[in-house]
Order: sequence, then C-alpha cells, then structure tokens
Amino acid sequence: MDLKMWYMYTAIFFVELLAENGARASISEGTFWQVTDFHYDSLYSVSGDPTKLCHKVKATITNTSNTLGKLGDYKCDSPLALVNSAVETMKKLKADADFILWTGDNVPHVKDSELSETKVLNLMKTVTDAIRVTFPNASVYPVFGNHDPYPSNQMPYKQFEYYKRVANYSHWNKFLSADMLKTFLKGGYYTTMIKFGLRLVALNTPLYYTSDKLTANVTDPAGQFNWLRSLLKRSRKNKEKVYLVGHVPPGTFVRVRGFHWFYPKFNDLYLKFLQSYHDVIINQFYGHEHTDSFRIVHDNKGTTIGSMFLSPSVTPWNSTLVGAGYNNPSIRLYTYNRDTGQVTDYIQYYLNLSEANANPNATWKVEYQFTKVYGLGDASIGSMEKLVEIFKSKAGAKLFQKYIGFNGVNVDPQAKCDEQCHINHICGLSHVNYTLYDNCVKGKGPPTHPTPHTGKPLTHRPHKPTDNPHDKTTDHHHHPHKPRHSFPHYMYYIIGGLSGTVIILFIIIAFLCLRQRRLLGQPRYIKSSLTIN
Repeated sequence: MDLKMWYMYTAIFFVELLAENGARASISEGTFWQVTDFHYDSLYSVSGDPTKLCHKVKATITNTSNTLGKLGDYKCDSPLALVNSAVETMKKLKADADFILWTGDNVPHVKDSELSETKVLNLMKTVTDAIRVTFPNASVYPVFGNHDPYPSNQMPYKQFEYYKRVANYSHWNKFLSADMLKTFLKGGYYTTMIKFGLRLVALNTPLYYTSDKLTANVTDPAGQFNWLRSLLKRSRKNKEKVYLVGHVPPGTFVRVRGFHWFYPKFNDLYLKFLQSYHDVIINQFYGHEHTDSFRIVHDNKGTTIGSMFLSPSVTPWNSTLVGAGYNNPSIRLYTYNRDTGQVTDYIQYYLNLSEANANPNATWKVEYQFTKVYGLGDASIGSMEKLVEIFKSKAGAKLFQKYIGFNGVNVDPQAKCDEQCHINHICGLSHVNYTLYDNCVKGKGPPTHPTPHTGKPLTHRPHKPTDNPHDKTTDHHHHPHKPRHSFPHYMYYIIGGLSGTVIILFIIIAFLCLRQRRLLGQPRYIKSSLTIN
C-alpha cells in the first residue's frame, strides 16, 4: 500500500469515527413531555358567565361583545377545545417523545355539590382518551391530582374501590401494566422501568395535602411511605436511578408567604427520603401550583443534593387563593441523557390565550429554553443551585425579572415583584424544610441545621441520613456531599468529535506538506544534473 492510500484510509477511518460519535450522541439524547393540571370543565360555554366559571346561567347573555373565547378564559378552567389543543400541539411538536408525564388534576374547580363520583370519572375519562387517541403507542405515566378524587381533596387511603374505578372506567388501565396496577389499586401509586437502570416512581402526593381531612391523623396513608422506602433501598442495591413524579410538591408556594402544601409531619418525612436517597433520586417532577417554578433540596449540612421541576398548568384559571393569580396555558418538553437519566434542558411552550381567542390562526409558541435564557450549561442540580444564587444577587435582577414573567407563563412579562415578593420566591426556591423557610422569610437566615417543624431549636447534632427515616442508626450508604458536577454528558462526544477533526486536519496538512516538499525538491536535482553535463 503506497503512502497516498494509507492517508486516504486513515482519513476515512477518522471521518467514520466522527460520524459514529455524532450518532451515539444523538442516540443518547432523548425527550419527554410533561403536561399537568388540565382541569377540564365540560360546562364551559362561550356564552357563559365569567364570574360563574364560564358556565351558562338562567339569564342568557345576549350581548355578543361578552362572548367568551373558544379556547378558554383567564377566569375559568379548560374547555375541551383547550385540552385537545394542548395534546395535539404536543404531537405536532414532538410525536416521538420517549414518554409522557401527566401530573394530575383533571377535574374543574367547582363545588363538590356540582359534581359526583360518576361525573369525576367521566371528566377524567375524557382527558385520558384525548391523550390515548393522540398518542396511541406512547408510554404515558399518570398520577393523581388533589382535584381528581370525589369529594375534592379527599384522597382515599383505606377504601380502594375508587382506584379500581379510575383504572377501569377512566381507562388508566390502558396506560398501566398489570405489575403497575398491583400497587395502584392499593393506593394510587406505582413504579416501572423507563429503561434499563432508570426507574419511574409515580406517587400519590395528594395523600399528604393539607386539605385532605382523611389523612390528617394518619401516619402512613395507604402505606405509600413504607412502599417507597423498600423500593428506594432496592433501587440503590440494583444501582438504579429514579425519577420521582407527583402532583402536589413538598415545600411552600413561592407566590404566597407561608402557604405550605404538605402537613408538617409529612413534609418532614418526605424531605428525609429525599436526603437519605439523594444518590438514587436524580430528578423530580410536580405540577399543582399552575405556575412555573423549581426547588432545590439541601442535606442537613446545607449542601445542595437535589432539585425539583414544577411545570405550569394547561388551565388558565385565576385562583381564588389571594396572590396566586392566573396564567397562560402551557406544556413542557424535556431533553435528557438516556445513558445517565439526567435532565439536560427543557423548552417551555405556551399559548397566549388573548391572542388565540382573537385570532383563530394563533399557535403555541416557545416561551423560553431553560439553558439559553438563563445562560446555563444544563439543567443539573448544580445549575439549579447556581440559578438561585444568581437570583439572590443584585447582578441577577434582570434574570430574576425574566423568571417572574415565566412564573406566570408570560401573562404579564413586566409583572412587578417588590422586595417582599423577592424574599418569598428566594426562600421558597431554597428551602423545602418549613422551619428553614419560615426563618428565611423572617430574615433570620437558615440555622446551621434544620429542625423538625416544631419551632424548637435543635439541642443535638442531627444524625446522618438513614435508609429508614424512622431509624436513628447511621446511614451506611452516607457519602461526603459535594456539589454535583454540571458538565453535560454529551460534551464528551463533542470533545471526541473535535479531537478527531483536529487529527484529520493534521494528517491532511502533513500529507500536503510532504507532497509539496517532494515537488519542490525534484526540480533542483534535475537542474543540477543538467549543469554538470
């Protein structure tokens, strides 16, 4: 084989290697949807009364200027047209996403007296079928919202017939396998493998909600904590990583000071699970707040060990909770690394409801892409921690203002957030622990170690996290807590590809230089030979 052929084959080898690296990077990157809080209202009417949730009233509205939008109204829950628009847009934008997280609340914000269990099951069935028909072959993982039981907020923890009716009548059994249904029928929670090494854990977090009177005095509603403990221990042993998915998140609502979601005892226990198994739980996904936010989780030493994604709702409904407000409808598409399970980015899509109702050709738009708008390398725990620190600083005021606009899904990009508002958000983003949150908003600053939600200071050094939050023994799986590296996994492929390119260029240049030298050298010898003769 001559030198030219060797160069050619070498170049071909490196080109193929570069292409393979690019293909591997593409294969390792996946996507999935999160859609939440449809709050479908079958009684929504374009001729309804916006002060009555857009329902028709006896006195018929005759003024056509008061006609409501086909896709909904900011004072009301979602009409079927909005439900279908959201789901069809998901298909149009990314029909082949790896899976869909559907994080609960499908029933409207109406009085229990206007509903019945049959009506609730029908409403849930309609939303289920909208997703199922649009994505007939997709893996869809639903969880319960606090409005999904009847009566509202009263999630059954002993009588499980309701879960069976949801599975059968509302067609959730079309999404859940026989193994998943085993625990679902006993408490509305389940688990499955997304892929080898990556496990999804779907929780029924409305069981811990402060509006659930049934569970106020129960230690472990539906045995979910005990099941979760065993599952996470097994996942650690099997070297699995876990996505936790629920509706109601732990912690405090960032828009309303001191508005905690879980009963204090449940929040404390849930947080201990997050701390004890932070090496296993790599991502968390919730809905419920209707606003766009996130949380970071700390261990007892203040080191950031986890984060939560809180996706905004489809419903635009203006909450009756003072300060909660309203929003534009939204859906979210995540990018993740299939090898590690880590979320690397997400794109938030929204529908400008005013625009859409005025213009039938209006479409859902990109509101923002997480990494681009915040200037971060990825959406890792380290990046979320960095973002909170940016929001705290004066230099981060402009980025924080963008976050405030996104928090309401662009319903008012210039929404004002005064100093007290800023404190509420920072403390809510930073502290899932209620005592630390309460101290933060009061300006006391976080104590050295968090305390149980009793208001009493700690008089001893806290134990290390344990496998069993009730167990006082040392956690044998405890490791030094270091901030997680936020270097994106796909960058290794890019670096490898660039290295290959440099090598190819070096070979080509060397080949050209060698050829040029031979061409320049040959005439000299010829000329010298002629002179001698």
